[in-house]
Amino acid sequence: MARYRCCFGTCRLRVGACVIGIACILISILSLCSLLSVSTTMTSDAQSFLTTPIVLSLLQFATSMIMIVAVLTSFHWILLPFMLSCVANIFALLVLCSWGIVRRNDLPNSVLPLILIGSTGVSLLYLWFLTIVSMTFVLIRDRKIMGYDDEFDIENRQFDRASSSIV
Repeated sequence: MARYRCCFGTCRLRVGACVIGIACILISILSLCSLLSVSTTMTSDAQSFLTTPIVLSLLQFATSMIMIVAVLTSFHWILLPFMLSCVANIFALLVLCSWGIVRRNDLPNSVLPLILIGSTGVSLLYLWFLTIVSMTFVLIRDRKIMGYDDEFDIENRQFDRASSSIV
């Protein structure tokens, strides 16, 4: 059942969602550490620009932990904060690209392509994370609607064939 697998069929959706949660926790910790270390050498006016990335990193950390709990407890509604966090990060990267294009005359020539290429790559990564977590949301929701418990293996379920000789 390929539709319940992710990462090119290498793992199940729930495992993939937990790995994505751990990866997002690591990304948010690394970004927080780098932002806070850079902010010590900046002026107070320049530090005000770091407020939004710091808040987004903290939000991503919190929602990633909530997402791991949601996957492990099979409560699909608390996957929504992580999905909204992914959308907020994609929007922030779009704003970063727009800012880079508007201020292209003030930036060195080599910085603008790095901003655009890096933002596009990270946006595609977050879009992939959003897709996997959305598929996990649908899987957990459908399993609850169909009445399967957590121990029931939906991928290896054997269906009984109806015999045509009964009729």
